[in-house]
Amino acid sequence: MGDIVILQQSELMFAAYCGSFRRSSAIGRGSKDLDHPCKTPWENDVVSAQGELSVSRYLNLYWSGVTRDHKADVGDWIEVRTVTDPADHLIVRSRDERHGNLGKPFVSVYAKDDKFEMRGWLFGTEVKIEKNRRRPNGGSECWMADNDDLHDMDDLFMWVNNQTKLLKT
Repeated sequence: MGDIVILQQSELMFAAYCGSFRRSSAIGRGSKDLDHPCKTPWENDVVSAQGELSVSRYLNLYWSGVTRDHKADVGDWIEVRTVTDPADHLIVRSRDERHGNLGKPFVSVYAKDDKFEMRGWLFGTEVKIEKNRRRPNGGSECWMADNDDLHDMDDLFMWVNNQTKLLKT
């Protein structure tokens, strides 16, 4: 089991607001719903925002709550994939490659109520390999890494530390 981040009620509410804003904006743009592990697009946007906030707290990186210009979810470096079923895998989609995010770390988070388990991470390029290719429920092609293949979160701390050092030079 990975480390657990417990969000406070105010954090859950802020992330829920951000997720609702995302869903409302998507509806306003006429965006079609993508295949997601959550039950509804609303749930997906809220739980995803909460997962992003939990990773932000865990790694001590800034999270604005707003997705823009297809930048990464946390600190413009980290992609977050939050699931509500412990059997679900870390997923990478074709759009991640189109948006130039495959070279970034993807963190797998399992959400249950106010608890968010940091299950591990992989670079998108490590997920997007033939053995991980799937088409779940006949939906869009994606790549899903087994949870046993994830790197330890301590390795991501070192990677983030190196990135921040590079920014300071």
